[in-house]
Amino acid sequence: MRQSITRRSTLQERSLSKPRKIPDYLREDLKIAFSIYSDIESDGISLNQAQSILWGFGFWRMTHKEFEIELAESRINPNKPKITFEELLDIITRRYNNGGKFNRIKEIYDILNPKENSEADIREMLDIFHEYLEIPVSENELNDIFECFDSESSPNINISEFIKV
Repeated sequence: MRQSITRRSTLQERSLSKPRKIPDYLREDLKIAFSIYSDIESDGISLNQAQSILWGFGFWRMTHKEFEIELAESRINPNKPKITFEELLDIITRRYNNGGKFNRIKEIYDILNPKENSEADIREMLDIFHEYLEIPVSENELNDIFECFDSESSPNINISEFIKV
């Protein structure tokens, strides 16, 4: 029993020390967003400002309680007044590497496939672009988009084809 606890502890330490990265463009976007709020003298931003930045990075459904959980998982005291760039980067990196990128793609796909069929239909997408998103898209333009997604040239796109692009 003691050996399994020691092993589990060692594995947790390894997973915590494992270097995780996000794409450079996301890191640069985070730097820009952080610099909008950053207080040079205190080298940090308020937790409310950090939550606003997270909303801009797709965490818009995050409640205050969920934000506190994110802070705790990153070993950040939710009662402290400021958060550093590195701490905010850690939150985004952890979420990105734990399925966050897939979840974001799935959310977009779900918007384009409101009936939650196994495949999104080109006609339904055209209606969504016009009615809800108010984006003027012609049927020919949407057909061109579908060609990028769909390797079989069918009038439908499934989630795996959507993820590939």
